[in-house]
Amino acid sequence: MTVDNRDDAFTGLMKSLNIDVNDYNHAELARLDYPRLAQVKEEVELQLTSLFDTLKHRCNCDMDSPLVVDGFPRSDVDVVTVRLVRTKIIRLRNDHKCILGLLEKHLTRQLRSGDGKALTETRAEEAAPRVTYNIPFALVKSVAASSPAEKSGLRENDKILVFGDDVHAGNHDKLQAVGNKVKGNVGREIRVSVLRGQHKHTLVLVPTPDWPGQGLLGCHIVPY
Repeated sequence: MTVDNRDDAFTGLMKSLNIDVNDYNHAELARLDYPRLAQVKEEVELQLTSLFDTLKHRCNCDMDSPLVVDGFPRSDVDVVTVRLVRTKIIRLRNDHKCILGLLEKHLTRQLRSGDGKALTETRAEEAAPRVTYNIPFALVKSVAASSPAEKSGLRENDKILVFGDDVHAGNHDKLQAVGNKVKGNVGREIRVSVLRGQHKHTLVLVPTPDWPGQGLLGCHIVPY
């Protein structure tokens, strides 16, 4: 597919860091079939992984680290590089969100028969390729002792990939979708996929007010 590398300075920096600098045209993405979209999704996720690694290990920063102290740029980090890498991450997150939306549209079409009626659950599972979500969208900052979150196995620094099977990096709406999912499922199981180190884990949370602490889960999560 055609990519547009518009910013020469940005492109040069990314190449010096050994990172691909593809920009994806959303109109062209919309014309791709499911297999190619799934392939592009993987490409975007690899680029995002590289960029997050660059921020953390080469720049000693994350997406929220302050770059100005007392009105002056920090002297201990390469402020220009951090800003450019963050810009690329934001662009790719938007591309990723677009791709996930397009993949879901493909699945919706495949889950419909020729006369517009929904396929049976068994036939739907056979007809629709599974979409996997590999980009973290939330970070667990803390987990209260004896809380529903702790009992489920959730740990501090876990990165959330999918919450409740359908909330992911492309649609969490600044974590509002997570809050709505929790409030709407008190006493019911919520499957959560997390990244812990290099390994994925699937946990089952059960929101409940029936524990000594505050909240329905007893954990604090922030956007990643």
